Amino acid sequence: MPTIAAIIDKIKEALLFDTSKEVSLIMLIGGFAKNDLLRNEVEINFHPKRIITTPDANFAVLKGAVLYGHQPGSIDPHVTRYTYGVKVTIPFHPNVHEDNRKFIDESVCIPRPSEEEREVEVNFIFGNTELNVRAVETRYRKEAVTYLSFE
Repeated sequence: MPTIAAIIDKIKEALLFDTSKEVSLIMLIGGFAKNDLLRNEVEINFHPKRIITTPDANFAVLKGAVLYGHQPGSIDPHVTRYTYGVKVTIPFHPNVHEDNRKFIDESVCIPRPSEEEREVEVNFIFGNTELNVRAVETRYRKEAVTYLSFE
C-alpha cells in the first residue's frame, strides 16, 4: 500500500539524525493510527522500539479542534522565536558579475568544497523545537547535516 510505505519512509527519514538515537517509542495518532496494516508495518520496520496508540487516536485532531472552538485559551500554541527561510541566487559568473557580488553561504557545510558546480538536494525535517537540515550532494552522495534549535 503506497500510503503506508510513504509513512514508513517518513519515519525512517526522521530517525536518520543523531538525536533520534534516544527515541525508544513511536506514538501513532490521528485517524490512520488504528489501521492494523500500518501498525504491523511500523512494528516490523522499527523493532525493538515500542509502538503505542492512544485509545481515542481517531478523534485526537477533532477533539482538539472542538476544544479550541469552545475555549481558544485552552490550547497553548507553541510560537518559535525564530523562523527559517530558503534563499536562491543565480550562479556567479566572473565575466558577467562584479567580484563584490559573489556570495557564499554556509547554512549547511558541504563536504569537500570545490570550485566545480555541484547539485545538492536539501531536506528540512521539523520536530519539536528543532529543525534539521540535511543536504546530499547528488553526484557523490556525500551528506551534511545541520541542527537548528528554536529554544
